[in-house]
Amino acid sequence: MTPQQLRNSILQQAIEGKLVEQRAEEGTAEELYTHIQEEKKKLIAEGKIKKEKPLPEITEEEIPFDIPESWQWVKLGSISSYAHKKEKVTASSIEQDQWCLDLEDIEKETGKILEIKKAKDRPIKGDKNCFKKGDILYSKLRPYLKKILIAPDKGICSSEIVPFNTYYGVDNCYFVYVLKSAYIDCIVNSASY
Repeated sequence: MTPQQLRNSILQQAIEGKLVEQRAEEGTAEELYTHIQEEKKKLIAEGKIKKEKPLPEITEEEIPFDIPESWQWVKLGSISSYAHKKEKVTASSIEQDQWCLDLEDIEKETGKILEIKKAKDRPIKGDKNCFKKGDILYSKLRPYLKKILIAPDKGICSSEIVPFNTYYGVDNCYFVYVLKSAYIDCIVNSASY
């Protein structure tokens, strides 16, 4: 087994809930999901996010593997801001000292930032997505390169990068690991063309 195969195997066991023992004191996914939905309702009432159409339930055919009983299958858009409209900034209103992240600045596989450039250091064309410190930044262009990371600071990015966050304090690192897993990579690549 190569080091990459070992890494993929461990990551797959983790996303299936087989890496560590499930403890009752940690609560259940159903309880967490309820808290997330309550937080979303509050944010909608405050006008911070818009009400979204309910996502279809996950069917038996969509379930790829067994997970612990205390876990629950949900769609990414129901527990994160992935599907929300992104905050945009036009090229003419970008501050010159603002961090401007582009795909070329992110190392493939690791998600490590190779270079931090300010808007004044690169030509800006078209609208950019805004992101906050702590947001998950997911490259939707050539997703097999796994250019996925957690933003170390606020900035703007190309429209090929989708910034999103989770609700109710769910750990963004977990999502980064899941999105980098071989299983997700296979699904995304089979749906890409």
